[in-house]
Amino acid sequence: GVAYSVAGGLAFGVTYMLDGAMHNNPYDNLNLPLPFPDALQEFKLETSTMTANQGMHSGASVTSVTKSGANEFHGDFFEFVRNYKFNARDYFALKRDSLKRNQFGGTIGGPINKNRLFFFGGYQATITRQDPSDSISYVPTPAVLAGDWSAMASAACAGTARTLRSVANTSVVFNNNRIDRALYSLAAMNIAARLPKSDDPCGKINVARINRPSDSQYIGKIDYQESTRHSMFGRIIETTLKTPPPHQFTENVLATSIGGRDNLAQSYTFGDTYLLNSNTVNAVRIAINRTAIHRTSKDFFSAPEVGVNTFSYMPHYSLFTVNNFFSIGGGTESESTFRTTTYQLGEDLSLTRRTHRSTASMTAARKAIRAACFPRRSASAAA
Repeated sequence: GVAYSVAGGLAFGVTYMLDGAMHNNPYDNLNLPLPFPDALQEFKLETSTMTANQGMHSGASVTSVTKSGANEFHGDFFEFVRNYKFNARDYFALKRDSLKRNQFGGTIGGPINKNRLFFFGGYQATITRQDPSDSISYVPTPAVLAGDWSAMASAACAGTARTLRSVANTSVVFNNNRIDRALYSLAAMNIAARLPKSDDPCGKINVARINRPSDSQYIGKIDYQESTRHSMFGRIIETTLKTPPPHQFTENVLATSIGGRDNLAQSYTFGDTYLLNSNTVNAVRIAINRTAIHRTSKDFFSAPEVGVNTFSYMPHYSLFTVNNFFSIGGGTESESTFRTTTYQLGEDLSLTRRTHRSTASMTAARKAIRAACFPRRSASAAA
């Protein structure tokens, strides 16, 4: 779902309707995945004067309709490609990006029994592969681990030459920027032992946070036209999103700042529409929507595992930040699953109780308005 604010309203106050049934995710009250463009027949955005069946939200209303089959077979296939081989190198980058993105799919629809029973199906998938290494961190060099900070504290690495002082007592200066290894924290040394190595004298290292998301969507719909007054349909949509955490592809603990996803959204809708007479339409909708939000991560280490005497509420996970150097862990992206299931049984009865003007009366009204506004032109026309 995407949070859109319409006409200044709340982003989570928008009603989403698909094929006449609710299409909001109660987890965050945003939209469930909508059909991809080739499977979407039409949509409408209303910003005010919503109808009674949209009264549960105050922001706006988005109404969408899935495509249906017809008496003739129709379909299409497509693929969109983006590849780093066709891209120019960014001015500040050392090399071209590594983006590989393929979006492909198709639709097909047609008759099962002409004038009566129709089918429609669609599929779309997007596969992305990218190995960016433009995230920069700084790790302790072998010299620093040995107690020699002279290079790290020099103007070449620190911008301006610095003199190391004791944190506990700033009047204590470390001669020649050398620190006795015995003063190092054991936990700090255990963390440093798990960091990647750098050959740079300043400890600079490029971190590759591999990005390989893939998503797919399946759509199926059956329409049955029992008569000119009675029609029914059944529709299913299943959407998946899989984004492995970068740490899954590397042992570099600096790549643990982003978690993964293995999400699933399912929507099942049955609709029955009956035209009682020229002024009355009855529509029944039965819908089941389900989401399974699965956050994934790869274990690395917790604070107690490196010698920090503290409670760890997530095993094999931790958050460490050394200002201006590196960070480990980027948030509470632990292994967890959030499931929501909603059910809807709705009936809309639409009544028209005013007589529409006939074509003849509308023509007479237009002539009267023209005569009142343009008397000369009307008189010459009559002459």
